[in-house]
Amino acid sequence: MTNQNPQNKIVGKDGESMVLIPAGEFLMGAVDDDDMGYKSSFQEEIPQHVVELDAFYIDVYQVTNAQYKKFTDATGHRTPGGWDNPNFNAPNNPVVHVSWYDAVEYAEWAGKRLPTKRNGKKLHAVGCRTRDSHGVMSPLMGHSATSLIEMSTGM
Repeated sequence: MTNQNPQNKIVGKDGESMVLIPAGEFLMGAVDDDDMGYKSSFQEEIPQHVVELDAFYIDVYQVTNAQYKKFTDATGHRTPGGWDNPNFNAPNNPVVHVSWYDAVEYAEWAGKRLPTKRNGKKLHAVGCRTRDSHGVMSPLMGHSATSLIEMSTGM
């Protein structure tokens, strides 16, 4: 069943705020232009094309060490490498040194899923940015997998 009136913000099962990314079209891929000499690097991105996506929700903030600790405590999942390193383990710092598999496990525990490539490309194409736990803005792309955890909405 499709939700015709989704809320702009919701709270996920892990207690974290999520924001709605509306359905719509965007351009995905690279222009077939070798002026910069990158054609061979981006061959899988050619040709640029229109993609339409359903609406989805994404976490407002990156997953923190405190959130990840709740997950490891509840499930017995292993802690990330460097967990005892004071440069990386402050409770409100984004969790680091997690694998894609760790991120999938966290997402499943939280009732969410990792974004698809198309979800990430849409966020990048429309200029979405995220705020870390310290309020610093940065582009969504390039963060660890857990910073892009999103909820499957069924929309």
